[in-house]
Amino acid sequence: MKKAYIVAFAILLGLMLVLVGCTKEEISDNQQETEDIDEIIEPVEGGTLNISVTRFNTLNPLYNQNYSIYQLHNTVYESLISFNEKMEVEPLLAKSWVISPDGQTVDLQIREDVKWHDGRSLTVDDVIFTIDLIKGNIKDVKKNTIYTSNLQSLVSVMEVDSSTVRVTFAKPLSNALEVLTFPIIPKHQFTNEELANISTNSFKMIGTGPFKLEKHESTRVLELVRNENYWKSKPYIERIRAVIVPDEPAQLSLFENKDVDIAQPNSIDWAKYLDDKSVNLYEYTSNSFEFLGFNFKNNLLGDVNLRKAIAYGIDRHKLVSDIYLGHGTVANIPINPASWLYDESSMPIGNDTALAIQLLEENYSNTNASGIRVNGGGTPLRFKLLLNSDNSLRERQGHFIKEELKKIGIEVDIVSLEWEKYQNDLKSGNYDLALGGWELSFIPDLSFAVHSSRIGDTNFIYYSNQYMDELLQSADGAPNRTKKLEAYHDLQQHYLEELPYITLFFKDSSVLVRNNIRGSIAPNPFNTFYKIEEWFIVE
Repeated sequence: MKKAYIVAFAILLGLMLVLVGCTKEEISDNQQETEDIDEIIEPVEGGTLNISVTRFNTLNPLYNQNYSIYQLHNTVYESLISFNEKMEVEPLLAKSWVISPDGQTVDLQIREDVKWHDGRSLTVDDVIFTIDLIKGNIKDVKKNTIYTSNLQSLVSVMEVDSSTVRVTFAKPLSNALEVLTFPIIPKHQFTNEELANISTNSFKMIGTGPFKLEKHESTRVLELVRNENYWKSKPYIERIRAVIVPDEPAQLSLFENKDVDIAQPNSIDWAKYLDDKSVNLYEYTSNSFEFLGFNFKNNLLGDVNLRKAIAYGIDRHKLVSDIYLGHGTVANIPINPASWLYDESSMPIGNDTALAIQLLEENYSNTNASGIRVNGGGTPLRFKLLLNSDNSLRERQGHFIKEELKKIGIEVDIVSLEWEKYQNDLKSGNYDLALGGWELSFIPDLSFAVHSSRIGDTNFIYYSNQYMDELLQSADGAPNRTKKLEAYHDLQQHYLEELPYITLFFKDSSVLVRNNIRGSIAPNPFNTFYKIEEWFIVE
């Protein structure tokens, strides 16, 4: 049985962090069974890969916020640096780099064998122009790109020589390489007239990738043809045809009607696809995770032993199995378990009812008439659990947790609200426990959730811990990759000692591909079409 692991693309191109309410339910399971011995087929040239995209506002990869167009852009544009399946950085248009000892400056060597689709050579000027555009330094272009916030601490970019560009940050930045994963666009493409269309549908797609735009019929279709001069290797597939549809359900309908070759299921009930022998399913752990948050304005929840008792009292594996049909990956910390930063040696938080009861016995050994544990002053362990009603799976999670905690003497009252009211109560602290979800950025940083400076904003649990703040700052300012890994080890250990949130699980997701599409099909965090130049079509 084959199994493909990738990491899902996060909302807003995986670069923005958002609280997840009622979203497309991402799923995972083993790839459907194939023969014990796979047939070895030599790659063949030719054929058309049929895909779909949803309606979009711009073809400029720096402004686009459409997920399906982002994926298509991955076949047309390339970045200086990209990610592999472990979210480690890897070279792309930059063949190498040198980070200064203080972690504040990066010198990048640009490949000299790369040409744009119009035949012009990639230059350092293209890189500088793209960064200036993102930073808002191009005259007459005022609109922020989707990457602008990621480059806030980048203070200068300059040419060192004809193949070297230097970027400098205002302070040491452990994510200096991660923030350089934006698409590069050609400077020579933009005259003053063309700058006016820089964020519109009239934008001309000219990249360095394995496919180039041949035809665009507005609201109907985009057609790409292979780049015969691609700097890696010429793709086997001759054409990509992307039909434009209204929404995600329409994309899945096209796949079920065999009109397109690739789709992503939007429900956890995908078993029907396993009966279709013409389809292969590739699973991955997404960056979307579910959590249980504690409101630290509630003095009872300031007791770390109580928080740990709640964690040990919930069987998260059973939760994933019963509610998500096994399509989730249990993790102890809000870092994707596939990431190189995830600490496998971190203290585990497993289901242990006996230990949960032991932790509660010291301060809550007595019970009231309802069997709920009380402290010495008679205050019961009864908490209001906030969740959003427009997510049926999250409601089921809430009832599951209610039953689990009842076993250890904790009463939970579920408060299920519509999304807007849920968000308001969350931000105002009108809850004790809260179920929610985050879509993590591919640029690692946990400050949004637990740094004291974010209280009243994304730190809606009102958590404040000076040592945690210091560890977060150390992780952010690590001068090299070794120091970064060490800093994240310390951060994760302290996180588990404090347990400000319980990370329930990361959602799994999947990609459906017709089995006549062969080759190195291995989508990665950024790219459903990873190594598409090695894919081929069997008739």
